[in-house]
Amino acid sequence: MKKIYTLLTLFVASLFGIAAQAETRTVTFHVDDATHLQPVQRYSSDVTLTFDENNDLQVTFGEDYELRKLVFNAADDYKISSILKADGTEFSSSWVLYPNPNTNPQSEVEFTGYDTSDGFYVEEGQVINIETTKVESKVFTFKGNPDHIKYAYVSGKYVYMDESGELSYDVTDVYTFYLYLNDDCVLNTVTDEEGNEVNYTYSSYNNYISIRPGDFEGSTTFIVSSTSKDDLRTASLNVSIVNGTASDVDFYRGGKTMTIEGTEFVVKFDPENEADFKVGRNPWSKKLFKVELDGEDIPYSNYYHSFNPKDGSNLVITVDAPVKPIPVKFVFTNEGTEGVLSRLSCDGKTYTAEECTTAGFTLNYGSIFYIELNEDDYEVESILYNGEDGYRGEILTEDEYVVTITATKRPMKQVTFKCEAWEHIALEDDWGKKITLTGAETVYEKVALPEYFGISTKDGYVLNSVTDEATGTDLLVEGYYGNMQIRNFSDGMTIVIDANEFVRDQEMVIYLEDAEWTSTDIYLASYTDQEKKITLEPGYNHVMFGTGDFNDDSWAIDPDDYAMYLNDEPVEIDLKYGRYPYPVGLDKIKAGDVLKIYSEEKDTHTVTYQIAEDVNAEVYHDHVVAVESPATHAVLPGTEIHIKPAMAMARAAATGLSVKVNGQTIEPGADGVFTVTADGDKEIKIDNDPSTSIAEIGAEDASKAYDLMGRRVNTNHRGLTIINGKKVMK
Repeated sequence: MKKIYTLLTLFVASLFGIAAQAETRTVTFHVDDATHLQPVQRYSSDVTLTFDENNDLQVTFGEDYELRKLVFNAADDYKISSILKADGTEFSSSWVLYPNPNTNPQSEVEFTGYDTSDGFYVEEGQVINIETTKVESKVFTFKGNPDHIKYAYVSGKYVYMDESGELSYDVTDVYTFYLYLNDDCVLNTVTDEEGNEVNYTYSSYNNYISIRPGDFEGSTTFIVSSTSKDDLRTASLNVSIVNGTASDVDFYRGGKTMTIEGTEFVVKFDPENEADFKVGRNPWSKKLFKVELDGEDIPYSNYYHSFNPKDGSNLVITVDAPVKPIPVKFVFTNEGTEGVLSRLSCDGKTYTAEECTTAGFTLNYGSIFYIELNEDDYEVESILYNGEDGYRGEILTEDEYVVTITATKRPMKQVTFKCEAWEHIALEDDWGKKITLTGAETVYEKVALPEYFGISTKDGYVLNSVTDEATGTDLLVEGYYGNMQIRNFSDGMTIVIDANEFVRDQEMVIYLEDAEWTSTDIYLASYTDQEKKITLEPGYNHVMFGTGDFNDDSWAIDPDDYAMYLNDEPVEIDLKYGRYPYPVGLDKIKAGDVLKIYSEEKDTHTVTYQIAEDVNAEVYHDHVVAVESPATHAVLPGTEIHIKPAMAMARAAATGLSVKVNGQTIEPGADGVFTVTADGDKEIKIDNDPSTSIAEIGAEDASKAYDLMGRRVNTNHRGLTIINGKKVMK
């Protein structure tokens, strides 16, 4: 692993080496007096550059981001007049200087020496002259009616006119000056003190004046002439609201909404500028029943009734029609296509298809309604609202109102899901719409099948397989975000889903070296509903697991440098995302496996067995690995060796065991098991011990169960168990 980091370091270093060799251009900037400029900044960095005693500044431009641009800022009371080549000419590309240095005033200029599209704008050794000019203070003064002027907005600040009707502001460094009038006033003219009209822009909609100081040589006084709109509103409109209130009506005068109150009122308006009116229903999704101006109906268009009244006109707005139920009937031209109708919406209420098609269904006279159709399953040819095409209905008849729908049912496609554990399966289509399984066999039918089905389990179940019943082809794939999907299915296919309750009924052994570990956690079935955290202790850990419990994210072993051995074979350690080490191939762990974790790679020890011919003994490495033919073995440090009398001993009485390690006799534990730890090379000699004996094992004893340590256990014990002298995995 350290080799990987070394190679990565060399690779990065080589990249920096290449970058250092990139092409650059060095130029000289000259200014007559460097005090007219602030220290020069590298673009988007804190690096500053200063002119020397000759008012020169050498700058290197290059492809690196921080070498592409400079920022020149004028000192107080100065502006940058120009940045030109030594021969007095401008740069050919307008992108070199931003913004334009001729803009007045110009206190900041970005100079681009290199652009990714055009390359270098400068030449090696080029001289560039910067000219500066002293800026004279420029003040704008506005005079007008203080009751008409709302405020000035300049450089992000609000400035207000005083009571005498005068407002002054230093605009030396201002690009645009905005002066806002009150909403109930209109602008007449803007002139200078001599009465000459000046250059300005007026927004009648937002009611403001905008003036650019750059259009004026020096300080200027402006005379703002305005008029109150009330003084111009010489015409009147008489308004009556019937079958509703003012809150039911949106009312616009002169293109702007206005607040109205009551059901009888007079609206004043300017006949020259405010004669365009419109009214609509609030909310806009409904419609005013009738609008009349001087006895004439005003047509409805695009949610509003628009009109131009005269002085003294009378406007009558009828909000709702008189309550009068009208029968509404739905006719389906093609038999069996009633399912095309989904729902109907009218006056904020929704009716189901069943309600709409029940005899006696009515809507109020004057109502506007909308219907929604099931165009996924039906091809809609036409909809006639009382004989007319449209996208909505309007009840303006006192007779029966008929909606005629002509549609044909689209050909359907289907797949069948078979699953015995159907109550524990969650399905959805590719738009995230849930699909409910209704039993061990469910038919899914649609005009067009989705691109894929999303599938997951619930209630502690796990997914084993998803296959095509006819061919056995696997249809289960992992989606982009790790979610499981069913793909590559077709119309008419039967999809078999196999799932079962998740059970951890397999046993393995994990040995952890007694070392300095920051973390010794493993996560079974990580990032799933069945996730279980296990903290490993130094030494041997017996772990119960289930199929699919181990994956790349199971191991949170720290420090990063560690070594693993699965059944005494080294495990490859890879870098995930180029950084995080994880073991490769441990998703194939099976019952009875032994995984060993060390802080570093280990050399093996040699264990040599000498077992007398008449000795009936069993030898186990790492608690669970039975050594069938003891001889010479290479074992990893810390390996525990257990030696005990064989469970399937002769019926007659037999002697016990004598065990010597490197010539030294060792004693068994209280359970009769001899334990040897491989902390170096070992020679183990096993003989019969005539001084001890083991009683005959009867039929009753033979049926008893033992674990691999020789301890009595229940016959239902999970893991590797000895029953009747035979190894049984449960």
